[in-house]
Amino acid sequence: MTGAIPFVSFCVQVLGLGLTDPWRVLLMVSIDGIPVSRLDPADREIALRLFGPIDEIPPAARRVIVWRLGRASGKTTIAAALLLWLALTVDLTRSGPGQVAHGFIVSASSPLARIALGVARAVVRNTPLDGLVLDDGDSATGFSMRRPDGRTVAIRSVAASRGGANLRGVDVFALVLDESEFFNSGEAAVTDADQIGAVGPRLLGLVVPIS
Repeated sequence: MTGAIPFVSFCVQVLGLGLTDPWRVLLMVSIDGIPVSRLDPADREIALRLFGPIDEIPPAARRVIVWRLGRASGKTTIAAALLLWLALTVDLTRSGPGQVAHGFIVSASSPLARIALGVARAVVRNTPLDGLVLDDGDSATGFSMRRPDGRTVAIRSVAASRGGANLRGVDVFALVLDESEFFNSGEAAVTDADQIGAVGPRLLGLVVPIS
């Protein structure tokens, strides 16, 4: 996935996020598409521990990116940043006139999804991006942004649904599945595959299951 600004630069320069070396290398390779062979020696060593003995990840393999990380690793914050970056950089030429492309945060329940949504809105505040928000951002389900190219995009939180019913009918620039390993238990007797399958035909960007 490419954009006007690489994702790592977007995190640091636009959002003011501090990235550890492992996070920086993970994002450089998996999101910004930098081949492992082009990294400096110290970063190549980190990439070897993260990805194994590979030199380059094919672009098609980066369409669905799974982050399985420990608690308090910052995965929700980085996923929220990725959602915002995609909102502003994804090519919307396949999205027809009048269509509002959506970025979805999906969790096993609505309250959990709203937590991740709150992180996304908090990341925007006190940055230049705050001026692109079209509403007050305090909605329980999401907020919209006006891109510099004039297109409107929406960021919404929903509960995982059987067959991905909550995600159908709109173009999707990003799908973040928060705590995706818990979709099969408790309140949400559905699968992550249900959600991914629902957006597949209208997916413009990335799917990121995190847990």
